[in-house]
Amino acid sequence: MNGKTFRKSGVVLLGTLLVFGLIAAGVFSWLRSEPEPVTSCEADFRLFEHAFGVSCVPVDPQNVLSYGPTPGQFMAAIEHPVAMQEEASDVWTSADIPGLYEHLREVNEGVLDFGRLRGISGATSLELLLQIQPDLIMSQYLIDEDLARTASLVAPAVLLTDEGDWKETTLVAGDVIGELEEAEALIAAYDERVQILREQFDDSSAITVSLVALWPNSASILLEDSFSGRIIREVGFSIPEPQLELNTQGEIINARYMPFSEERLDLIDADFIFLFPSQTGFDLSDQGYTPKMLAEEFQSNPIFQLLEAAQSDTVYEAGVHWNVTGIYSAHYVLDDLFRFVAGIDPEEVAPNPLRLE
Repeated sequence: MNGKTFRKSGVVLLGTLLVFGLIAAGVFSWLRSEPEPVTSCEADFRLFEHAFGVSCVPVDPQNVLSYGPTPGQFMAAIEHPVAMQEEASDVWTSADIPGLYEHLREVNEGVLDFGRLRGISGATSLELLLQIQPDLIMSQYLIDEDLARTASLVAPAVLLTDEGDWKETTLVAGDVIGELEEAEALIAAYDERVQILREQFDDSSAITVSLVALWPNSASILLEDSFSGRIIREVGFSIPEPQLELNTQGEIINARYMPFSEERLDLIDADFIFLFPSQTGFDLSDQGYTPKMLAEEFQSNPIFQLLEAAQSDTVYEAGVHWNVTGIYSAHYVLDDLFRFVAGIDPEEVAPNPLRLE
């Protein structure tokens, strides 16, 4: 390349960079400005109010991109195609529920593909947005407002609700895609199974249950406002009195998790204890652990062996679905409670309507 050609290429490159710089500056300025309130929509769109305001969403969305397991599980349940990040749909949407990932693949076949990017389901990536070209974006998670507005440059972006309330998230997801009745029917079927489970006990409140999430070298109690804690509360089971006392004294900062040390194993003393990894087996394997190893290590503590559940042999190693929100996960938690607490095969009294096996 001669000097003249090199200089010409340099000018073109510099011009291109300046153009992109001006565009980026313009977008950044737009993001920082106050958006005009949305009061009307074009044909085939409708106003939809959500946590970040009001958006014009398509009446019949086809290319839906979802962040979070709850909307992903809902879309799989009603067999509506939904795009997600590949790793997120595998690990979080399907949790450890047999056949769910494959079912979602079948629902998407010939319509939508999962994003090829690797990453957690809460991440917002413009590359992923442009790759899938969605006509609607649903997020279960509270993301940065600037990121939400950036996503809305590609497609209408809707924040469903607080990720802790999986029922409300499911209903809002159904509403935004025009399938509210389907969402309500799914919740009603779940509530019916909850009632049947309650009826298996003379007084379900007399039964105490502790939920313990395990990490390498640490553990947390899942409290009443956690995903599985809400299910325990719906069935009518109680949490141990020491946990209630801490909550009353205002010592619990996070309403869903409470880390505790080996010196406070009294906090989880209950009729039944469910142990499960807070992360998936994939993440744990990177640290040289498996879920079973974590559970065995935690139970090896001599003090743990003095707990009521340990002496009654009512300590159970639960699956990841206990800590991954969604309609499939909720039914599988109920399955576990039927088997381990009520001592009944759920298929005999209240079959799981979403079992894929």
